[in-house]
Amino acid sequence: MGHIVCNIQGNIATITIDNTAKANCLTMDMLSDISRHINAVIDNKDVRAIVVTGAGDRFFCAGADIKEWGQLSPDHMSRQWIRGGHKVYQALRACDIATVCVLNGHAYGGGLELALMCDYRLAPHTVEIGLPEGMVGTVPGWLASEQLAQLTGIAIAKQMILFGENLSATQAHQQGIINKICSPAQLNDTLQAVLDKITARSPYITSVAKRLIHATYGIDTNPVLHEFAVYMTGASGAGDEGKNAFMQKRPAHFTE
Repeated sequence: MGHIVCNIQGNIATITIDNTAKANCLTMDMLSDISRHINAVIDNKDVRAIVVTGAGDRFFCAGADIKEWGQLSPDHMSRQWIRGGHKVYQALRACDIATVCVLNGHAYGGGLELALMCDYRLAPHTVEIGLPEGMVGTVPGWLASEQLAQLTGIAIAKQMILFGENLSATQAHQQGIINKICSPAQLNDTLQAVLDKITARSPYITSVAKRLIHATYGIDTNPVLHEFAVYMTGASGAGDEGKNAFMQKRPAHFTE
């Protein structure tokens, strides 16, 4: 039975996909666990970065467990499995904390999509990535079409999704899918160097910068605009005067 492990050491939270008997494939219960752990980590003000990785060294994650979703009706598949996965993946992408995916092994299908939701991807040069959904009669359902095309452009997205071509870690690095590659022996040291960089920065600035970048590329643009607008009004003298007047049951006197 697969499960998700969350371990917090100091200011780093590590979320590990542990289903090695099935190439770290994801079940719906495991997706729910990822969501639960993300929410718990976000509420922990001491955490400065989230690392997402897989157990073992063969697979990061080979995607969704076909034995689970393959028996679902089209309606059940789209309404529960795909919709539920979107919520989990979008929560990971949108969280204020910097996220680093360590592709400790091969990443296919929904596993690659999970990696694409992270801010930074690190992998040994032995890793391969791919989107094989077409071979089982479906398409990537957890945002790969959008996220991959934003990273690589439409040509590589079509190459991987329409033609089912896998990429080596080196090729993925050249296309901007993987940020950094190293030897398997250097993986932990390379990860630590990446984490040292992000934890040396202001978590508040990291949060604002991350949301600004996403909004610029059309990701959650409307929520970000409203969030920034409310912040600006709250930081103004008008915001203070309005709140104070309401609490003191008097007319507000705005000077700005």
